[in-house]
Amino acid sequence: MSDLKSAFNIQKLTDLKFELIPRKPLADIVKIELTLDKTAKLIYQLSLITKTENETELTFKNVTQGIELSDAMFVFVTPKDTEEIH
Repeated sequence: MSDLKSAFNIQKLTDLKFELIPRKPLADIVKIELTLDKTAKLIYQLSLITKTENETELTFKNVTQGIELSDAMFVFVTPKDTEEIH
């Protein structure tokens, strides 16, 4: 939690909702809103708000904790006919 507090100004909006504002520029993200699940107290919803006021909302459902995930699940394969720019 201390790393989170050093990276963000955190404001409690309700018992289950928090607003995180980056202390240092974080790409084009100006604010993150986290909503906790009432029962499990885990992140249920995450909203990223950008400088252009675009909002990306992620909702987490059927979360299972403590399982091992294969590294192969996180390998990005460039789609065919995609130009890579380095």
